[in-house]
Amino acid sequence: MLKILVGYDFSAASDAALGWVNELGKIGKLETNVLYTNWPPDEARRLGYEGPLPLAANPEEIQKNLEGDLKERIARFLPKQKVTAIVEPGWGTPEGYLFEMASRQKIDLIVVGTHQRQGLGRVLLGSVSRAVLHHAKVSVAVVPPAKTVT
Repeated sequence: MLKILVGYDFSAASDAALGWVNELGKIGKLETNVLYTNWPPDEARRLGYEGPLPLAANPEEIQKNLEGDLKERIARFLPKQKVTAIVEPGWGTPEGYLFEMASRQKIDLIVVGTHQRQGLGRVLLGSVSRAVLHHAKVSVAVVPPAKTVT
């Protein structure tokens, strides 16, 4: 059984990564974990949360909301697969959490989407997929978003 870790960020690129994993699941058995990392102050602001914020955790209300959203999104793309949804709040980089989780779970393959940013966008926003590709200790699949027809 192939153990997969998908890095997720609620984008079209991450949706494409889930779709790719769904296709891979048609070939053989998978054990899939989907990891969404977040910075608690950003989520609190986005969701209009006004209560106290722990330093390295989401308030229970926000954590439940994010877990529900992640499970709903996963079900759209991996409807027939058993998947573990993980919401990990913290202050580090997303790739750092992916590396740590891959090591802890003895993952065989990390799957991430790519936004395919160029130039200044890549400099300002960074590239998780690029960092994962260059520094992961396991195999990596980088999946571009589906082309949209206009």
